[in-house]
Amino acid sequence: MKVLSEHACFGGVQGFYAHESRECAAEMRFGVYRPPQHKSRPLPVLYYLAGLTCTEETFAAKAGAQRLAAELGIVLVAPDTSPRGPRLPGDDAHWDFGLGAGFYVDATEKPWSAHYRMYSYIVDELPRLIAEAFAPVSARQGIFGHSMGGHGALVCALRNPGRYASVSAFAPISSAPHSPWGEKALAGYLGPQRERWQSYDAAALAQARPSRRGLPRERHAAAIAAARGVRSQLLLHQHVHGGPLAPPRSFAMQLIVVAVDGSKPAERAVKHVIALHTSGMALQVLLLNVQPEWAPPRSRDEKREGVRLHLAAGERATRSAKSLLALAGVPFKSALRVGPAAEHILKLAREKRCDQIVMGTRGRGALAGLVLGSVAMKVLQLAGVPVTLVR
Repeated sequence: MKVLSEHACFGGVQGFYAHESRECAAEMRFGVYRPPQHKSRPLPVLYYLAGLTCTEETFAAKAGAQRLAAELGIVLVAPDTSPRGPRLPGDDAHWDFGLGAGFYVDATEKPWSAHYRMYSYIVDELPRLIAEAFAPVSARQGIFGHSMGGHGALVCALRNPGRYASVSAFAPISSAPHSPWGEKALAGYLGPQRERWQSYDAAALAQARPSRRGLPRERHAAAIAAARGVRSQLLLHQHVHGGPLAPPRSFAMQLIVVAVDGSKPAERAVKHVIALHTSGMALQVLLLNVQPEWAPPRSRDEKREGVRLHLAAGERATRSAKSLLALAGVPFKSALRVGPAAEHILKLAREKRCDQIVMGTRGRGALAGLVLGSVAMKVLQLAGVPVTLVR
């Protein structure tokens, strides 16, 4: 194994590594986050499987999971999504097949069968390497993923009952044979005979798996957690049971702060949240407009006039957003603050225990220069919840 790079991160180390894989007969890369408790005791390991086109760096750079892993004492491992060499004919001809799209299967079709053995790599070879190279680690391990990686996580866990202490997936391809991406990948890696695909169909595996802890099989299948992915959960249930499923009670209402200033980018942020609502996410919006602070008033009349002007400006800034949300049937409340924008966004998110923050990438007034300015940097660095910037 060779070290590609290592970085101090929340008291621990975020590293990127490469090794010669026996399963893939190629160099494979992966990222590992070791929290500060790593040397003091064996820690559980959580594997993250990424989606199409991602690399071993994507999760580490974008998710921000290291902070929580440092608090909880969890080792995070994120492998690449395919071998990167030796190069095969046509491996970069399509973004959803070949490089960056290994689909976590053991390929049986040539030429892919020589190197694309991602299932065995994830389930067997990589855990052995982690246990040897990053000792001490606990035998307890979990697995999760997004999109193609959600498919991989579900398949790995369902095919290996008892191996993983937890499995979850965000917007997974929950039945690859019934997905255009999945059909293309499975046909290319496994051949046209659809019966060969069944061992990589999470929905079919969930249906076939015996009941656990007394739960009927259908209840057990529905209990698989698609984190915040109500629509994916519905798709999984449809493939398994052939009927609709009401959003499960375990998916709590999401409270989302949306910072608006009346600009077009802010309007696009609102439309992004509306799209989440339309897709099935249970959510409530807290519209926040931050007005710039003026010079201290010199009299009561000036103070009253200042309040009136701020209220009028706040109403103008939120009018379009309110109309869009009302038309879409999205429940919302609005708030007006005066002063530093970043501080008020962060404070409101903490006070209201919000689940995420959504903002446009450019704005006017106190929210201007969101991407390159100090407001964005402060919110992104200090927020204790996910932050989405919408272009």
